[in-house]
This record gives sequence, C-alpha cells and structure tokens, in this order.
Amino acid sequence: MSIGYGGGCRKYGESAEFVIYEYYAYDWNTEGCDNPKRIYDGIIKIEKSAFIEPQIHQKIKRRPSGRKMLVTKRIERDVPISEYFENGKVELVNSSFCGRICNGHGYVGLRLIHKIFSEYQKNGEIPHIVSIHA
Repeated sequence: MSIGYGGGCRKYGESAEFVIYEYYAYDWNTEGCDNPKRIYDGIIKIEKSAFIEPQIHQKIKRRPSGRKMLVTKRIERDVPISEYFENGKVELVNSSFCGRICNGHGYVGLRLIHKIFSEYQKNGEIPHIVSIHA
C-alpha cells in the first residue's frame, strides 16, 4: 500500500564543478499537489566535490571447491547533507507540487538527494535518473 507521495529526477546538466537535476514531485494527500502530468519544476544542484566515495572492504573467501576468491564489498558512508546545505554544496529549489515541507525544503526533494548520494556510492557513478515512490 502506498503512502501517497513520490517523485523523480533526471540529470539536466553537468559541468566540471556541478551536477544539476530537474525533478517532479507529487503528493496525493494534499489537494492541488497530485501532479498528473509529471511537470519537472524543481531543481537540485550538487557540487561534484560533495560526492563521497564508499568504504571498500576486500577479503579472500574460500569456496567449497577449495579455490580462493577475492570478495569486494562497497559499504556506504553517511553523507552530511545538512552541512552541505549550510556550505552551499547542495541547493534545492522546491517543486510547486511538494505537499510536505521539512526545514523549508520539500520532503520529496530531500529524499531524492539522499537517493542520488546512495546510488553514487553503490554504483560509483553519478546517476542519470532517480525516483522514489512511497
């Protein structure tokens, strides 16, 4: 069962220092915020230096056949997003369809920023498309 809000973002532009995403949001619980046409009217701007590399753990694991195999895991690090907002490394322009606001920022936009950083740490590259639906 859905909580009734969500959104998605796509990469709008990229330079040597910044990545810019445009995003849409919807909230079925708030009147006037359902956004059936998925209008991309919010902006997320992230400095490339803000992306944190994950911890890499490697160990040698013995297989049942007796062969040894190198196993590599990428462990996600916490990203200090609130500090990034204060320093100006992350900027968020709210979508007009944000139903929930948290500290002046749209809740869907904040969730998308978290997901962008998480996808970067999982895959090692800046994602082109990210979406959340709750």
